[in-house]
Amino acid sequence: MGIASMIYKQLTGRDLPYKSQTYTPLTEQVPVPFNETSTTEKAERFEEISKMQSDPFSKDSFWDAMVDRMQSYQDSIKKAADINKVDENLVKSLIATESAGKHDAVSPAGAKGLMQLMDGTAKELGVSNPFDIDQNIAGGTKYIGQMLDKYNGNTDLALAAYNAGPGNVDKYGGVPPFPETQKYIVRVNDYLRKFEKLA
Repeated sequence: MGIASMIYKQLTGRDLPYKSQTYTPLTEQVPVPFNETSTTEKAERFEEISKMQSDPFSKDSFWDAMVDRMQSYQDSIKKAADINKVDENLVKSLIATESAGKHDAVSPAGAKGLMQLMDGTAKELGVSNPFDIDQNIAGGTKYIGQMLDKYNGNTDLALAAYNAGPGNVDKYGGVPPFPETQKYIVRVNDYLRKFEKLA
């Protein structure tokens, strides 16, 4: 009992009248900041940021470095593209996707060089040293040219075959239902549009 209630009771002999109140828990009284998000929303935002950071086009420095590398390979790319009747920008896009333009790249699966040729495929294409820039570009361009011929100029099917093998494209009658291959096609096409804007 508070002091005011005690004094009132001594003077009047009755309890201090008061209005019954229902209190809202403090956690419900505090307004949520405008920029506060739920756990789900935060997770989605984190995923969005991660994708942005992994997207080569979100970083100008990465893209500039890529363009510089392609310039250093330009003569080899043009020669191979002309011989195999393949779009130069498609060759550049494959190189960008496969190795980020690094001639000494090696994948966990053992694919090597700018256009990531497996040893068996490289041998079939006449590539004796997959780390040799001219040989690798010549071999990779020849292979994508073969895939374009096989699939009547359908770029997406040719890219799917380059990534997953023509056997899988034939097996599924189109782009295989492999997430990696589907993302691969999107990425190459993204690069292709980017390089075309530079032309």
